[in-house]
Amino acid sequence: MTTLTISLVSLFFCAATPAGAQTMKVLHDFLRNGVDGYLPIDGLTFDSSGNLYGVTGNGGAYSYGAVFELLPKGGGWVERIVHSFNPQGGVDGYGPNGPLTFDSAGNIYGTTGSGPNWRNNFSLDNGTVFEMTPLRGGGFSEKVLYSFKGYNASYKDGELPWANVILDSAGNLYGTTRYGGAHNWGTVFELSPSGSGTWTEQILFSFDNTGDSGCQPFGGLVFDSAGNLYGTTNECGANSNGTVYKLSNSGGVWTQTILHAFTGYTGTINDGSTPYSGVTFDSSGNLYGVTQLGGLNGGGVAYELSPQSDGSWTETLLYNFGASVDVGQPFYAPVFDSAGNLYGTGGRGGTYGGGGIWKLTPGSGGAWTESVLYNFNTRGEDFNIPTSGVILDSLGNLYGETQLGGSEDGGDAYEFIP
Repeated sequence: MTTLTISLVSLFFCAATPAGAQTMKVLHDFLRNGVDGYLPIDGLTFDSSGNLYGVTGNGGAYSYGAVFELLPKGGGWVERIVHSFNPQGGVDGYGPNGPLTFDSAGNIYGTTGSGPNWRNNFSLDNGTVFEMTPLRGGGFSEKVLYSFKGYNASYKDGELPWANVILDSAGNLYGTTRYGGAHNWGTVFELSPSGSGTWTEQILFSFDNTGDSGCQPFGGLVFDSAGNLYGTTNECGANSNGTVYKLSNSGGVWTQTILHAFTGYTGTINDGSTPYSGVTFDSSGNLYGVTQLGGLNGGGVAYELSPQSDGSWTETLLYNFGASVDVGQPFYAPVFDSAGNLYGTGGRGGTYGGGGIWKLTPGSGGAWTESVLYNFNTRGEDFNIPTSGVILDSLGNLYGETQLGGSEDGGDAYEFIP
């Protein structure tokens, strides 16, 4: 079903932090009307034409979530629901996660946290990977590429993918599942296409809560130039506060290396805890990320991991979130602008308690300065709880989502002009 909805492009909010002509522009106010999606999660993605795509965890025609498109038109933006998830037929997944991934042909790939298992039994749902193929004349056709079997006596498959998938140059998909695998504490998986249109899954790594590997990977993956994979685990590891890891491929065998095991704040050690998102590379091969908790103020940290000549990685804390009226609990990996500044969101805190958008600016001697660019408000109809990350356009404008707020408390998609 394709539904066209005009977004509330006339809604504007001024940034709470004085800074010139900063402007918050609402691209779409999600409605709980039985057609639109609501509770958008995990961030937006541009296509090659400058349109924005994302997912909502609820709503759509069948109330199981939706994929939406935002198209710039007439000085505003128009929203279109391009797929409503419907697991009742025993085939489709539901509860989509993002952000979405495009290939060079315009196909879209994503995951759902729930969906029919390999027997098409709706009561035994372990999540899916899906593809949306553009149709001639407009719209998309959706199909499930893989339904996870989960962890049981017969199968040690992945279960509950919580993040996006990424593509390699050969068109294979890579992602993580929160549970399942050999020890039922999560996996890294690969899906490879065949000439017949089917996809074959391979478990590259299974996490274990009893060792140092970490467990429960919520975040997605990134490649380096050599084809190694990098990600985080939300829990476990040597210090039971999550890890950053690397997976290296040699002859088809993938080996894990722990780059950092978080300690949290112990009183004598100041470190982050519980990284929800993955990591971001800079041009020099350093990794950057955030943790949801830990740090001096308990509101999480921004960190850098730098490779050393002996193969180890050194962590540097860039910022402790959560002091006073600062934002806290950053969920998604930061992004760089062309000047080397980092941007992200905090899902809680800020001046009005609804979270905010932050910027980290590098200074002399390795110091970084944080500024809160916008404070979301939990009162009235303002939007709040920005648990998804942000992306930038070529002009340096930021795009993201909030889970709640608006005319029907369904969240929004926004553009922030710094």
